[in-house]
Amino acid sequence: MKTVLILFALIPSLSFAQNSILKAPKAKRAAATTSSTATIPTATARPTGQQSLSENLYFPRSGGLLISIRPQTISSRQEYKTSGSDVARSRQIDGQIYVLSLDHGTRNSPIALHAEISTGETTVTDKDTSTATGKNKGVGDLGFAMTKMTTNNKYNLFTGASVTLSHDTGKWAYDNKEGNLSSGGNSITPFMAMETKTRLGAAGGKISYQIWDKRTVTAAENVDVGITGGNTFQIKGFSEAQLDRNIFGGSLALNLMDGLSYDTKFWAKKFNSDSTQSVTGSIYSRLLAANNVTIKPEVTYERVLNSKINDNSYSTNDNMTLAIGVGASF
Repeated sequence: MKTVLILFALIPSLSFAQNSILKAPKAKRAAATTSSTATIPTATARPTGQQSLSENLYFPRSGGLLISIRPQTISSRQEYKTSGSDVARSRQIDGQIYVLSLDHGTRNSPIALHAEISTGETTVTDKDTSTATGKNKGVGDLGFAMTKMTTNNKYNLFTGASVTLSHDTGKWAYDNKEGNLSSGGNSITPFMAMETKTRLGAAGGKISYQIWDKRTVTAAENVDVGITGGNTFQIKGFSEAQLDRNIFGGSLALNLMDGLSYDTKFWAKKFNSDSTQSVTGSIYSRLLAANNVTIKPEVTYERVLNSKINDNSYSTNDNMTLAIGVGASF
């Protein structure tokens, strides 16, 4: 994971439903992800707490423990027009999220375990009126992952799955009333990844498929909405360069998300939204502050490729995350 956090994955498809029916923006916590490893093709020097060749597919040493805190500043912006209207509309979501994570390499076994929890606050603002429509705050979904690493003298192969567990019904901010950061449902994400040594450092790729169960969200006073769909396939590639014991890298991913279906007793029939495609790019580094302490800055940008989603035509639909993580390995 990521880590993998896809924090705004549902925003494009939710936008139409929120504006046309509930006007209830939703900040979604994305699925926890992790990557891993266990013994390695001969590699350049790594911190004592790490077995993997790359930072992107981090895997702790056998018996090792990594504790990380990762503050994230997030921003999402949509500019669009609704079918039949020439009025330009926009919506901005800004916030601060703090992620605490634990990574553990099991002893005498090529298995790594990951757990994470997040908390924070996002503000949803309708730029047409420059007034905040509400805040989403609290604890996000819980994330867990298990990864197995298989190695030979040419590459490391990672297989596993991550899960996110919602601890509460989701609640969207609306009419200046407070919402929460829970998705209202659970997901599982099987994945497979590979890394290999290069002349400069390491390179590799990862494929994953996130599967959601039904989510329940309170969209307005006494209005509960059931949401299904939104399963997401992702394919990602990355490359890293190592300078001394510091790593500098970048990744590029294609995300294909299924359409969403919304259902509530107040509607005569279900409302369905279109599937979406997006591209996510990331630039990151791992700086070794001490032999067992790392600093990990990262900038992530996601662009939704769909120019039209349902009855909305978008001129801008993107998300950005700035993060600086600090980790200590034991």
